[in-house]
Amino acid sequence: MVTDNPVMKLREAIDHTLAAIADGKAQVQEIAESTLSEVRRMEAELEQVQGACNGAIDEVERLEVASRAARHRLMTVNRDVGHHGEQEMRVAYQNAQQLQLDLGQWRERETQLRFRRDDLTRRLRAMRATAGHAEVLMVRFGQASTLLNAEFGEVDQVLQNAQMHTLMGLRMLQMEEDERRQLANQLHDGPLQTLAGLSMRLQVG
Repeated sequence: MVTDNPVMKLREAIDHTLAAIADGKAQVQEIAESTLSEVRRMEAELEQVQGACNGAIDEVERLEVASRAARHRLMTVNRDVGHHGEQEMRVAYQNAQQLQLDLGQWRERETQLRFRRDDLTRRLRAMRATAGHAEVLMVRFGQASTLLNAEFGEVDQVLQNAQMHTLMGLRMLQMEEDERRQLANQLHDGPLQTLAGLSMRLQVG
């Protein structure tokens, strides 16, 4: 409904502004909730990856020790061929070779897990910053809504008072105009009529 009332127009503008703020706050809240959900998911994933990475590091360290021991055993067997049979040499060689293969695979796995862990850590840090920023925006939206509501309320009251004073002034002017017209009518019907009658008598006499 279109109105020329300035107070009503201001109230409509206030309501529109506050509605826009509320809508913006709702959107930010939705983003914040989605971001926090993603943060929790990434934290759980990072915990799993970190555990797997620690396990890979431990396994690499164990295999390095075992591989060094196997190579040392192979060197010992090769140096003293006379005291070791062919089967023993073959076993020592195969053991050393298998440990080297296992060590290479676990080192690759450790590298991949470290990369995944570091990537998740960076992304999680950025996601937490986004969530924090969204929470700050929500607080600011709330503060803006409260402040604007209070400020607009004061302006609304000022305009209402001004409108009331204007109406009172118009009523007073109307009352004065009515009194002037009433006085003019009284003068026309009373003393002026008497003076007119006397004037006519004097002219006749």
